Parts: sequence; structure tokens; C-alpha cells
Amino acid sequence: MLYALLFLVLAAACDAAMDLIENENYYKSVFSHWDAKFWYKRESWKFAKRIMNYPIDGWHLTKSFKLFFFFMFAYSCAHSEVVKHNLVPFLCVVGAVWILVFNVCYNKLFRL
Repeated sequence: MLYALLFLVLAAACDAAMDLIENENYYKSVFSHWDAKFWYKRESWKFAKRIMNYPIDGWHLTKSFKLFFFFMFAYSCAHSEVVKHNLVPFLCVVGAVWILVFNVCYNKLFRL
């Protein structure tokens, strides 16, 4: 379950990063120190290189990592006895952890 928790935390952190680089909050984030042509979604789409029509920029990469970490979280939980026998409390904890990590990253860690 430790790996599952780690994957959940990483997915939530990627989600916070996506939200910060998507709009004008980019300029109030740690990402503003990096190249806007890659990190700021409103600019990066103009300059993004593409692989099979998939744009390679900061927003799309953080989205891909978020999905990867969330799928790994789900896979890690799929055969857990803890999840099978305590589904409702488990889902409440998952929601609480997601909200906590997202808010800490969005409002504190990734802000200037």
C-alpha cells in the first residue's frame, strides 16, 4: 500500500502543476522561471514539437505523468485486501489525500 500512496501523491502533485501552468497563475508559480514556450500552456501549444500529433510541452507531459501515476495507483490497489474489505473508508482516505496534496502543491510548494 505504500507504493499506492506514493503514486496517488505524485498524481495529485502533477494535477496541481497542470492547473498552475494552464493559465495566468503560471506567472506566480515556480514554473515561471522556466521557458514559457515549453511550460506555459497558452504559449507552449504554438511551439510544441509533436510525436504522432501528441504535443510535447509541460502541460501535456504533466498530464501524461498524472495519468500514469493514477493508473499505477489503481493497479497497486487492485488486489489489496485492505481495499476489498474497506472500500468506503478507503475511498474517503483517497479523496482526502488527493485534496490535501493538491492544495499543498498548488498553494504552497509550486507558488513563488
